Amino acid sequence: MNWITILEIFLVEVAIFMVLWLLAPFWASILTFIIPMIGVPILLISLIAELLERTRISRMYFAVMIISILIPPLVAIVYGWLSGNEWNFMNFEWLAS
Repeated sequence: MNWITILEIFLVEVAIFMVLWLLAPFWASILTFIIPMIGVPILLISLIAELLERTRISRMYFAVMIISILIPPLVAIVYGWLSGNEWNFMNFEWLAS
């Protein structure tokens, strides 16, 4: 497996989400919630299908899916920690800053 490619994908996603959080926090927050909610079921269905019948899907697909699910919330947590925001998810006050 080519780990350099996975590392590059990881770094590109981190850069994209950090820029998104800096320039458009509303869209970044929407994507931070939506991407994992869509990615987790797709990953679970893929894993179940792979367990039932072996396919030629490479392991890199699963690694990229896991990275794509974990990066948005991790970048949001790091951004919130670095910016000192106190997030109140009930009324979205954290988007005003």
